Amino acid sequence: MDSRYDQPHPPPQSHAQATNAFAGPFFLELQLDAAKFCKLIANRLRIEPICVPQALVSPLTGEPVFVVDHVAFPEGVKLQWSPQPDGPPQLELGVPLRVHLLDYESNTRFPISFDAFFRLTTQGPKVCAAFRGTDLPHEFAAYGDLLTSVLGGIDLCGTLDLEPLLRFMGGGATVAKAHIDATGGLTVVILRLLVGDPGAGTTGWAKFRDSPILPVFAAKEDWALLVDADLLVATAIQQITDGFASQDNISLDQSPAGSWSPAPTVIYVVDPVFVSGVGYVGGKTKTLFGAITLRIEGTSHKVCDVGFDASMIVGLEVSEPNVVKMTTRIDWSPNYWDAFWCFGPVGGLLLGGLTEIYALAKTPDFATPALCTRTTDHLIECEYPVELPPLDFGAPSRLATFTLTSYRPTTKAVVLAGTLSLVAVTEAELSLQHSPLAWDVQGSCDQFFIGARASVIIASVPPLHTTSCRIEVIDDELGFFAPRMVVEPSNSHLLPRTVTFTFELDSVSPDDPYWSAPYPLHLLVQTTAGASVVHLGLLHRQPEGAKLTALQLRAASLQANCTQASNELFGPKSSFDLHWLVDPAPDGITLWNGAITHATPGSIFELVDNKGRVLGSAPVGLNGSARLAAHLDGSAARPVQIVRRANATTAGRTDAVNAQKAVLTQRQRRLAARGLVRLAGSCRSAQLELVDRMIVLTAVTTRGVEFHDVSAPDRPRVLSRVAATGVRGALAWGRGILYWGEGGVWCSPHGARIEQAVMAAERRGDLLVLLTARGVSVHDRDLHPIGGLDLEHTGHMMRAGHLLAISTSSGLTVLDTTVAERPAIAGSLELPSVTGLRKGKTVDATVTVIALHERGATLVEAGTPPRVLARYDHPPWAAGACLAGTVWARVADDCLTVRLYTVVKVIAGAPVPATAGG
Repeated sequence: MDSRYDQPHPPPQSHAQATNAFAGPFFLELQLDAAKFCKLIANRLRIEPICVPQALVSPLTGEPVFVVDHVAFPEGVKLQWSPQPDGPPQLELGVPLRVHLLDYESNTRFPISFDAFFRLTTQGPKVCAAFRGTDLPHEFAAYGDLLTSVLGGIDLCGTLDLEPLLRFMGGGATVAKAHIDATGGLTVVILRLLVGDPGAGTTGWAKFRDSPILPVFAAKEDWALLVDADLLVATAIQQITDGFASQDNISLDQSPAGSWSPAPTVIYVVDPVFVSGVGYVGGKTKTLFGAITLRIEGTSHKVCDVGFDASMIVGLEVSEPNVVKMTTRIDWSPNYWDAFWCFGPVGGLLLGGLTEIYALAKTPDFATPALCTRTTDHLIECEYPVELPPLDFGAPSRLATFTLTSYRPTTKAVVLAGTLSLVAVTEAELSLQHSPLAWDVQGSCDQFFIGARASVIIASVPPLHTTSCRIEVIDDELGFFAPRMVVEPSNSHLLPRTVTFTFELDSVSPDDPYWSAPYPLHLLVQTTAGASVVHLGLLHRQPEGAKLTALQLRAASLQANCTQASNELFGPKSSFDLHWLVDPAPDGITLWNGAITHATPGSIFELVDNKGRVLGSAPVGLNGSARLAAHLDGSAARPVQIVRRANATTAGRTDAVNAQKAVLTQRQRRLAARGLVRLAGSCRSAQLELVDRMIVLTAVTTRGVEFHDVSAPDRPRVLSRVAATGVRGALAWGRGILYWGEGGVWCSPHGARIEQAVMAAERRGDLLVLLTARGVSVHDRDLHPIGGLDLEHTGHMMRAGHLLAISTSSGLTVLDTTVAERPAIAGSLELPSVTGLRKGKTVDATVTVIALHERGATLVEAGTPPRVLARYDHPPWAAGACLAGTVWARVADDCLTVRLYTVVKVIAGAPVPATAGG
């Protein structure tokens, strides 16, 4: 299904980019080794989570006793030609398929093997493998419609995004049409692409599409991309036009002219020196294999109008894997007559000499692009890291790595080629941990009770993106167990999930029909990693007499331990050892949050690591509360202890009050690392949103804005990338996307905009709140202004419920936006200089923000007025993370990747135990 992210309308470009040199049409061809192409398709199918929750009828008995255990795709995918009655043969894939069935009455498994066929087609710019049918054995023909529905529902379409590969051109390349084909011997698969503005026509497309296939692989190359030389020339012209238009003191007299030559071209990289009486000596040359030549006529307005002519020669080479080196030679010549009239009289020319007189105006200041070095006045050398975009047929993560290793020119195209490495696909296996029905003390400090409980933890090994298809009580003829089944989480089918059955005392009548012929609890579990029947035993009658008394005494003892005052944190010892849930995996994280309540104001609680260093501190407020947060990862340094510091003169009173009333409530969340998003540039900001039934990661980088679907965090997929400079953020708005930044606000696709620089933006329901140079402005869904407040600030804003936290020169100011038309100042707080604001996360419902400083961070309750909850020497881990649905995202320290996590275990509301060992 198409979404707002398939082809997002970027913000309108500046006047410098008004001329469209990319109209085209241009033609590109991608060639792929057929064997690796087939393996890529097999891997794509292997990672597809296939659910078939229906019970299947046994062909022998006619009874519905089968379920699909899992679907496997063995090796052996092959290309083939499928004859067509009314046209040429159709290129398709034959895919071996093995469906493993589970007979859940006997808990035995057996496979069905057959082939499935997928036609290779294109849909506009998309390349698709469309399911055609199977050669299912006759005895299982009844399953044909079901398999057609399941396999036909797999999205095997992918849009080829050429921008990451063609980054060295400084522009993009939008694919308007695509055609897939293969050599007669089925050794090479080709994708022929029409690039450019769809409205520019398709002249020459049919001829290019149907032309003979000429493989250009060399040595051990697995892929090659033939880039239309006209596209390279057009891009170079556009970049030069943009560069001049961005300069205030230079203008172009006409559009630059350009041409391509595949012949070797020699340029000077070090100019020769003129020696009187000898001529030019020295110098160093370089041979460019294939070159773009540009001719430019313009006017410099530095002092007065002086015309000039300039020429550029641009050559490419692959200097190292995935790096394109671009060498540009620039030469210019001023209009001497213009210089004469600008700087006359003649005497001045004679006295000063032309060189010094027109030095101020002879050449425009050609800006040195990013990733480039200007080695001389005439030479610029650039090195661009590039990558071939994934062609993964709708996969949510990269299945293959394309490495660029070579470049070579041809008459009409540039060939970029390299190797293809396939990612090893690990197939998950079902993992079940269960405990049968048994009477015991159940619950926690919140509520202990005596009851019988059975539980099943459903997971996969390794913890990939696996989902539950069906969880059902079977063989329950009385309907006795099914109503008591509780599955958590209830709103997500992503594993792990926990199933529990609970029976409290006296919840089953002694006269219940179950007791006349008790039967065991059987649970059918079906997931994308496998299926099984879990046996959870019989429910025995509830305990009586001495057995019941022993359980009641045990429950009372456990409850007493919960409410007993601690002799550690709130007593004379004044410290408490953190009891970590479990050491996380090497790439996992455990988050700890603590809320201290009913403590004596004035006390300070500190987090201390295993080397005695203070990591953060939290003062107890007037309401007797304080908040602390910590995280545990695979590093050696870890928070291990909370220490209370009290004023010496009030220490005794503080101990007395705290020992009687104070409570520390803890929550720990264990996060497992699920996946990694690789960004096209250095990340400036990132956020998660729930949009169109997806969890979307929006990242603003040095190269523009990119959108990723991270709903399946172990297999994130690129939705789209937009090359847009000056954008500070983007968010879903209406049915489109709203961009904001230096150029103001622009909403796609209808184009509503606000012509005013924006430092920060927040959405509040249907309202948009902007932070501009004047202060805060509030706009309705059509971007019409409805209110605002002039306010001096330092450029950072974060929403906290109906409140807005805004950085100021003295710290933080909180605005109340309850009345959107008239935002009001609710309070201020003095803090060290604020360099950024993040959403805070606490163990309870306290609304917080995190203020970042040059060194450290402050956790602030966004109240009226605001107050400091905690101070940290280093920002808490969660300060760099964002959360949407079940997915956490955190930008890595290198700013080039985003790590994705999900919560795999939570212990919430756990109070301080009566005794806490070290």
